[in-house]
Order: sequence, then structure tokens, then C-alpha cells
Amino acid sequence: MHYDDYHSPAICKIEEDNFFNELKKLCGANYEYYGPSYLDNIIKNDKLQELMQKYEINVGYFIYWILAMYASNQVPETTFDNSLIQNFDLNQKQIETELGKFQFDLLVKSLGGIFKQKNPLHFKYYYNIYRGKALGYCHKYTLEYPESSVQYVTAFIPIWFKGLKYLHSYVESTDGNIIDVSRNLVLPKTDFETLVNPEVVSIITPEEYQEDYPLLKKHPEITTREYLVNRPKVKRKIKR
Repeated sequence: MHYDDYHSPAICKIEEDNFFNELKKLCGANYEYYGPSYLDNIIKNDKLQELMQKYEINVGYFIYWILAMYASNQVPETTFDNSLIQNFDLNQKQIETELGKFQFDLLVKSLGGIFKQKNPLHFKYYYNIYRGKALGYCHKYTLEYPESSVQYVTAFIPIWFKGLKYLHSYVESTDGNIIDVSRNLVLPKTDFETLVNPEVVSIITPEEYQEDYPLLKKHPEITTREYLVNRPKVKRKIKR
């Protein structure tokens, strides 16, 4: 099977363009980077209900997106004050919604923790995650995650409104947590699955990646996404 960034990419492009055109109208602005600025504007100006009258919003993903944008320093705490979230305690990292109560944490909690990194590559890695510079590079940051007691998962997850899914990579740890590395967000697996209901495409272990790494270095034309979504096919291709 061929994997693209989206299910039905041609349809997704049309629907997503229409959706963001609607966001532009509601916000009265055209932001260069879609997600956080529109999200903050819509909630701040009480436009969420108006948006939901025109689009069947994926409530779970919308809540997840708020968590992810907060975790990666893209929106302020006031963003949690909206009709989808009934109660929140950001000190305890808990939110209560119509879908249930959810616990979350941050992968990188402060700049102080980053400065303790002795490895300069790790310092840059975690700094980019904390500052939101890893957003949009989920495949790369997942595969470069430096801890070993994990597995790399690639799955289709929903986008803002129902009917569309996009390809996303994240880390699953052996203690039962999901680490959405590029978004600086950590959730219990059950909470993650309730919010986004992932359609898993592939799972790769760090040991498998280390085994493949020497061959991948010789074939820079193989993209990270291509490797993550279809490791067996890639291995056959580069061993010819």
C-alpha cells in the first residue's frame, strides 16, 4: 500500500483549504502558520461555537491540539478556557472534558532541564522541542528520540474536523505512555487513544532502526517517512 500524508490527499487538500478559508473569515486574519494562531484567535474571540455550526469538529483531536500547542509553547494558558474543556488544572496537568478526564505531562518541562544536557546534540534536540521548532517534523524527531525503552509508532490520526486523517509519528514507551515528541506532550496510552483513536500503520523498535541505520546512511534518497511507514519494503529496496 502507498502511504501519503493524508487519507485521500486530493480530497483532503480541497476540504482543508475550505476549512482554513473559513478560519480566515472568522479570525479576520491570514496567519502564516495555521494552527496555534487560529486556535488562540477563535477561542479568545468566542468563535468556536460558530465554527462548529459549519463544521463537524473532531472534539477529541481539537482538545488534543490544544494540549499539544500549550506543551510546545504556542498558545497561552487562557486557551484552555473554552466550551470543549469544562475544568482544567495546569499545575496538576489535568483537564476535564465532555470526553472524560485526561492526564498529561510535558516531555521537556523547562529550559533549565535542557541546559543540564551534556550532549550538544541532545541539547539542540530538546531545545527545539521545547520551543515548538519540532512541530511539523514528527517523523524526524520520533526516529531521533534518544531513549531506548520505547518503540516508534506511525499512524493515521484525525485532523480538526471529521472525515480527514493525516500521517503522524510518535513514541510509545514501555511504561504505557505515549510521547508525542514533536509536540512536547506525554499522555497515558488510554487517554491518547480516547482523544485521537490512532490507525496504526507501523511499529519499529530502536534495535531494528540501529540494525538498518548503516544501510540507510548509504541511501539518502530514502525519506524518514518512507522508512517509518514501510520498513520491510525499504529494506528489500536498499538490499538489491
